[in-house]
Amino acid sequence: MLKRNLIHFVVLAFTGGAVPFMLTACATHPTRPCSDGGDTSWTPPIKGNRQCYQVERPDGSVVNQGKYVEWHKNGNLALEGLFKEGKKDGLWIQYDDKGNRVAEKMFNNGVEVSHPGPKND
Repeated sequence: MLKRNLIHFVVLAFTGGAVPFMLTACATHPTRPCSDGGDTSWTPPIKGNRQCYQVERPDGSVVNQGKYVEWHKNGNLALEGLFKEGKKDGLWIQYDDKGNRVAEKMFNNGVEVSHPGPKND
């Protein structure tokens, strides 16, 4: 418990207190998959590792909140976006296994509002 509190203290000191609530909440459910707290599906499906923050609501349910990142099996970024109260929100970007952008989708409160396609950097 001391080590966990020390980690939270370091994060608090480093971030000015903005992120620790999410980290603390996420740490209470370290083995819960991100998909239990919101829709993480994507077409075509991505098979790799994912990371997200989760918060526990007063009723005990868990939702994804904040940045969501998924990687291809080779370690390259596959998908990134944001969750707000368990719903996709803002720009979500998909990458192929070589790291090239292949799709972008804009969401508002879990509803896709545009499908602009990839942008060339």
